[in-house]
Amino acid sequence: MPTAPVALVLGAEVFADGRLSPALANRLDVGIELDAAGERTLASCLQARDSFGLHRLIVVSQEQHMARAVYTCRRVGVDADGVVAPEFTGDRVLIYQVRERFALVFALIEVNVRALIGRA
Repeated sequence: MPTAPVALVLGAEVFADGRLSPALANRLDVGIELDAAGERTLASCLQARDSFGLHRLIVVSQEQHMARAVYTCRRVGVDADGVVAPEFTGDRVLIYQVRERFALVFALIEVNVRALIGRA
């Protein structure tokens, strides 16, 4: 797999019912595989700042995740605003909602402890 500081994932069709075309789904899957640092919100914010030199960005995520994502980026010195993507549905929604509550608490602790020890 080639490496570079940025991967440009191009768009493709989204069907009227909201389903991604196979082309778009596959492109997004590959983009996710390339973004090894993006497994956690803090890692994504740090990568945006340190690898890409970004100090201002827009976070796109679901409403449940937005407060944590914007707060985390701001705490590590990236001026962030959020744009809410539609929530997803299905059998994993409850798991996602519960996980997000715990992740929010963990993020508050994690970014503030990092700041206290000088690793913001």
